[in-house]
Amino acid sequence: MFMRIKQPRFELEITEEAASAFTRYQDWFAVDGDQNADTSAASDVVLSLHLDPQTQRFFLNWQNSSAALKLDVQCASFVESLSRGLATKQGPLNQALGKKTRRIFDATGGWGNDSMLFASQGMVVTTVERNPILAMMLHQAMSTLPLMFEGSSFSNNTFPEIHFGSADQVYKQLKEGSNSDTADVFDCAYFDPMFPPKRKKSAKSNKQMQFAQTLLQGDPDAADIAASLLEQGVRRLVVKRPSYAAVLLPNVEQTFSAKLVDYDVYLNF
Repeated sequence: MFMRIKQPRFELEITEEAASAFTRYQDWFAVDGDQNADTSAASDVVLSLHLDPQTQRFFLNWQNSSAALKLDVQCASFVESLSRGLATKQGPLNQALGKKTRRIFDATGGWGNDSMLFASQGMVVTTVERNPILAMMLHQAMSTLPLMFEGSSFSNNTFPEIHFGSADQVYKQLKEGSNSDTADVFDCAYFDPMFPPKRKKSAKSNKQMQFAQTLLQGDPDAADIAASLLEQGVRRLVVKRPSYAAVLLPNVEQTFSAKLVDYDVYLNF
């Protein structure tokens, strides 16, 4: 082990082979005092960060009281599946995004599936993730993709640009750093906060969702962030909600429904 970082909800052990790649993400982890601090108190999530020497992508070994799982960002396999014709533009999500959307702000990066879907459709994607572990995993994975897909049809697309931080704060920074009006920076912002729990328990989530649910404990400030994005001038905001939940904000302009989710559209012209 190279380093151990302990934070309120997780403990991260960085292995020696991952140390060099991890260095550029070290500032994303708010570490107070000694990085090898006392770890006598049990963490909710214990993680070990490794580096695949062939792909240069990170993967996590996760151990908790009930599971031991290996997790990574499966961008490459996801893109390959999209290249086989699965990236349709006819569904309710694309209807919600709007026909004219070319530049999109993905406010909740997560494991990158939505960002990669948008990129596969030729959109220019800026992705934000505020959890340092997920942001690090996404950034490292995206940085390896250009070489992996060099010469393929997907190499003509741009890969998502990853930012770490709160979506509204990152949007503000990008807005202030742009030489053009906010409306010319992004056509649409997409916001997919964690779903509120159902009253009745449903089937067990996949391992990536299990990890996110354990680590993040929901998004209690989701409505505040969505409202902040609108206040800052996002001209089209699409919010993904489960069909069993109330809308995140009032004044929904349009709703496009899939089998289990709704895409609520807020316009800000």
